Amino acid sequence: MTIARYEIFKKVAEIGNFTKAAEQLNMTQSAVSHAITSLEKEIGHSLLKRSKQAGIATTPIAERLLPHISQLLRSESIIRQEISLANQQLEGTLRIGAFTSAASQLLPPMLAQVKQLHTGIKVVLFEGTYDEIKEWLLQGTIDLGFVVPSNPHSRLNLIPLLQDELVIGLPSEHRLTRQERIDIHELNGQDFIMPKGSYYSLVEECLASHGITPNITMEVLHCETIINMVSQGLGLTMGPELLFRAYPQIEHKRLLQKSCRSISLAYLEASPVIQAFLSCNKLI
Repeated sequence: MTIARYEIFKKVAEIGNFTKAAEQLNMTQSAVSHAITSLEKEIGHSLLKRSKQAGIATTPIAERLLPHISQLLRSESIIRQEISLANQQLEGTLRIGAFTSAASQLLPPMLAQVKQLHTGIKVVLFEGTYDEIKEWLLQGTIDLGFVVPSNPHSRLNLIPLLQDELVIGLPSEHRLTRQERIDIHELNGQDFIMPKGSYYSLVEECLASHGITPNITMEVLHCETIINMVSQGLGLTMGPELLFRAYPQIEHKRLLQKSCRSISLAYLEASPVIQAFLSCNKLI
């Protein structure tokens, strides 16, 4: 059994599609299929169930093997990183998970710091929701992730980054833009666009804790759609300040009643490339 076959199998299992896995691995689909078939013959069991209706799914034995395969691949990657570090030229791939606002606002300057000192580090970005990023970390799909901590007993190592305040997003001509900070009670009865994305629970909890009942005219999933609707005067909205930095076409104001989401970097095991990333950004 070769490391390459394990890597191919893990990629197909994660994506659930031979064609997309082949593209990411820079291989032909037939080569990926052949590798999986060879691995199944060597093991003596089917690893993937294939059907036109349900697509590709892992078998029970594959589910039991995947955590061990992930650990093996992680260890093999760390071995190669340690060797390159001993040769005074750190090389390796750093897989980073981030939600949208972290990927656009926090990550770029951090990567710039790494690039100055470690040109041999390749970065692969996985964008997802809060829950997806935690799952990817625990499964070994990514090495490092931006998370909003919710479970203090998690197996993840956490490095706090910042407290991201909830703010009000509003059209530039709205009367509340003249205020330095907005009293949350001003939202009572206001036309309001409720976000349905990752930070929905933060907004809902903040409104409920102060007994605020805005006039929710619509519920919208995608951030850009929300911003465009606010810019056209269709309502106010609420969300993390980090999100609104990327959208200068609307105003955002902090609340008198301060409420925040905590953002941290998380990892399972501090490999050389993770340590280099943290060191370059003065986080260790």
